[in-house]
Formats: sequence, structure tokens, C-alpha cells
Amino acid sequence: MKPYIKLSTPCLAFNRQTGLQTVYILFLALSLLVITPSAFAAVAGKALSVTGEVSAVRTGGEVRLLRNGSPVYSGDNIITAINASVQLRLEDGSLINLFSESDFRIESYKLNASKSKLLESFFSLVKGGFRSLTGALVQRNKKAYRLNTPVATIGIRGTDFAIRICSSDCPTGYINGVYITDFQGELQADTASKTYRIKAGESVFIPGGKEPMKYLPAVPDILSPEPIVLGAIKRPKRPGRKQVEPRLRRLGFQAVERLICIK
Repeated sequence: MKPYIKLSTPCLAFNRQTGLQTVYILFLALSLLVITPSAFAAVAGKALSVTGEVSAVRTGGEVRLLRNGSPVYSGDNIITAINASVQLRLEDGSLINLFSESDFRIESYKLNASKSKLLESFFSLVKGGFRSLTGALVQRNKKAYRLNTPVATIGIRGTDFAIRICSSDCPTGYINGVYITDFQGELQADTASKTYRIKAGESVFIPGGKEPMKYLPAVPDILSPEPIVLGAIKRPKRPGRKQVEPRLRRLGFQAVERLICIK
């Protein structure tokens, strides 16, 4: 049947072949309107072993709930709720086990085009803590790594460490400041008054201000003594091309059902 126009109604009718093509184009055009800011950011890694509610928040207000395999981007704040945790696997192979009730920001993360060199790996720990196992690319360019905390800037000279900020949210007996244990390698902590080297096997407390760093006799129990193990990714099945197109068409027809009549 030939296409016709009803002036008495707002419904514009097409034949089926033309309608399918039109709806498909409209669907793709509408999709462009809902592209989120993260679509233009550099991928920093992905989330593994997600437990509980873990979200990625961007400066513009975009919030994404993370699942196993979800990408994380440069500029994301990764936030874990109560009794929640997540392992992040960065593009250079570094692993970060984020503790419950933490706020970890990926300030800037850049690799070269061939992904053979780490250019920038800048982070901020706003709240909570994590344990990290750095990748081989960090070892080759240690100056590319920087971790900001409220009391010190941490540089990496090693591979395995844990850190926790206490800000009136730690168990009884812990005072406010930053607790660090270096399990392997070496760390550098730049405070307002001095630069410290933290060696493998040492646990320290940095109170902030101009107070000196203090050495602890043992690993604080608010840190993670268990070694990091790479988490498994649950890979969802992805529909093939033949499955995707009919689904998009159905969604497209539903979205513009009141505007287009198929005859």
C-alpha cells in the first residue's frame, strides 16, 4: 500500500520497508542524545569481583553502578558503600582492592598509543582505603605514578602496599591520619614538612601537618594482610548481529509508536 498522510491526526504513516529504515535511523539519532560524558573519557581499566553497591561518579553528576567487567574511566570517583568492595584491574595490569566505604578518584590515567608505556597514573584517595599491586609498566616509569591523600602524596618505588585514611571513621584506638603498610618494594611519602622512604615490611602512621611520621610495630588490622589475587570476570553472552537488529527495531518502533503508523 502506498504511503499516505492523515491531516486529521498527528500520525504519519509509511509502508513497512520505509518504516523500518526510518525507525532505525531515528533510533540511532536518539541514541546520540543520551551519550554520557564517560563515553569521551579514556578507559583506565575495569571492575572485577564487585561485592555490594559500587558506583562510579563523574564531576558532571553522571553515576554508574559497576558490575563485574564494567569499565572505569579517567575522571571517575569509585565509591563503595557499606559492606561493599571491588577490585580494579587497570590497563597496565595494576590491581587495586578497594575497601568498604571508600572514595577513590582516578585523576588522570594515560598510556601511549601502543599501550607499552605508562604516561600518567595519578589518583586521589578521598576516603577509606585499598591494597594495591602495581603492574610492570609502573615499575618501568615510577615517576608516572602519584597518589594524593589528605596528609601526604605517595610515590611508588615498589609493587605491593596497603593504605587507609582514618577520619573519625575507624575503629576505637585509631586516631585520624593515614596508615600505610609496604609489603614489597619501596614507597615515598611527601608530607608538608619532610619526604620519607617506607621500606618493605614497614608499617607507618602519618598524622598530617608538620608532625613526623611514626613507625608501627605491626600491620594495622584496618589494612589487608591477604595477598591480592586476580579476580574472575563474569562475561555476559553478547547477542550476534542477527539478534541485535530485530531487537533494535522493536525498541525503535515502541519509542516512536505514537508518531509512525506502519501499514
